[in-house]
Amino acid sequence: MASTPKQNTEFWIKKFAVNLRRDGLVYYQLKVLGWRTAIIWECAIRDKQHLADYIETLTLWLKSECEYLEVPDMLYRLEQV
Repeated sequence: MASTPKQNTEFWIKKFAVNLRRDGLVYYQLKVLGWRTAIIWECAIRDKQHLADYIETLTLWLKSECEYLEVPDMLYRLEQV
């Protein structure tokens, strides 16, 4: 989970806001072009305890028609799709 550094807080808050706007625009552009989007956070790859679950979630997503996946923050229950 991300947190704002205590040093230079104003800089980081602005940087995070710019990144969110940029990511939203890129996601929208990809969607308009017909692409599906999966975001796999580095913490998911490093989390050995849940890595198999995340891989299974990604596998199910790839087989589904869902447009978006974010791991681990929004671990989808694709078995129901």
